[in-house]
Parts: sequence; structure tokens; C-alpha cells
Amino acid sequence: LGFKNVVSSQGDLDVKSLDRPLHFLASTLGCVTEAVAFVHKTGVRHQDLKPGNILLSPQQVYLADFGISRDLRDATHSLTEAFPGGTRSYLAPEVIEGEKRHMSPSDIYSLGCVFMTVATVLYAAPHEQYELVMKEDDLTKKAAAVKEHIQDLRKRAARLGKAAHDAITCAPKHLLGLIESMVQPDPKERPAACKVNSTLHELGGIDQVYHGKCCKMDSAYITQLIGKYLRISSY
Repeated sequence: LGFKNVVSSQGDLDVKSLDRPLHFLASTLGCVTEAVAFVHKTGVRHQDLKPGNILLSPQQVYLADFGISRDLRDATHSLTEAFPGGTRSYLAPEVIEGEKRHMSPSDIYSLGCVFMTVATVLYAAPHEQYELVMKEDDLTKKAAAVKEHIQDLRKRAARLGKAAHDAITCAPKHLLGLIESMVQPDPKERPAACKVNSTLHELGGIDQVYHGKCCKMDSAYITQLIGKYLRISSY
């Protein structure tokens, strides 16, 4: 995608040369979320969501590697205590600790980490900073590091002129509030995949910048969605 050396030594982003790949990268988030929402709806949990399992080609995004996914359609319940494998850096804390859990929120945590990877590029943060966060083994320290990284990204997004989650605007808004909800330590506080997707439609503004052409909603729906939000926010 041409992201080599995206951040200069001064911490600036070369927006002109990266405009197209940045827009494409942002648009992959909605498409990946659509895929996750679909497999969750059919009773399947991926259990190893990470950037390496998201394959990109021109105008296409593929969710790959279902090698350790779990089909729950015939299960008597959706709880598991078994450690499923996967990539530790992207696993939810309850998975690492071996707690009895519902697997859907665990997927959402991993998806939130994928979003955070993309946000690190979109908002011009040093990738080394992000890598240190993801490599932290101590779960308490990692939770604090994730929170601190999101706060830093929020400041960087503001400097780049990105509107906040609660801004009253039809323009695109940044992702940090959504990401924060997805990586909550308590799995009960994380949104479902379908909610993440609808929030992305709202945050994407009229142009739906967080979805590719294949996953954009009808413009009338988006206008109604954003109009409803604006009316509520104005009260």
C-alpha cells in the first residue's frame, strides 16, 4: 500500500503521497467488520483476528485463516474455557487468563486491536510506539498502555483536524471512541459486531469513508442515520 516511512522524523504525515492508500486502508475496516458480523450471525467465532489474517487486494478485502474458528450452531451454549491458540498480542485478556467466556466479545477485542493498528497509521503515530503496547505481556500494564496509546492517538487525530466521536457534523469522525469501547477489559462492555458496523457507518459521514464500495449503505439510509444523530445531539 506504500506505507513505508509514513511518519517523518518531525512526526508529520506526507498526506499528499499517501492520500489514496490511507483512504483505502480506512475503508477496509467496515468491510472486515461486515465479514465478522456475518460469521458471528451464522454462529461462527474466528478466534484469531489480526492484521496478518486480513488479506488485501485492489478493491477487495478477505478475512482469512479460520483454522481455529469455532462453529457454535449445534452447541448447547456459547461459553468456552479452553485456550484456543491464536496470536497473544491480539487476544482478549479473558482468553489469555483462561476464563469461562463468550467468544463473540473476544473477537471484538481482537478486532479493536486491528482497528488500533490502522488508527496508528491514519493518525501518524510512530509504529514502534504501537508495537511496544502490543508486546506487553502483563495484562494490567497492557490495559494501561492501550488506554494511553488511544489518548495519544486522540490528540494526534485532533491535530490532523479529525472530528471527535460526539462532534455535530456530517463529515467523517475519528475512530478512537469506538476503538476504546472495543478493547474494554470487561467483555460485557464491548459492542457486538453489528453495532460496530453501524457505528462505522455513522462515523464515516456522508461519504462512508470506513467502508469500501461493496459495503456502503444507500445514501438515503446514511442521511437519515446522521440526521437522527444530529437531532439527538442538538437537544
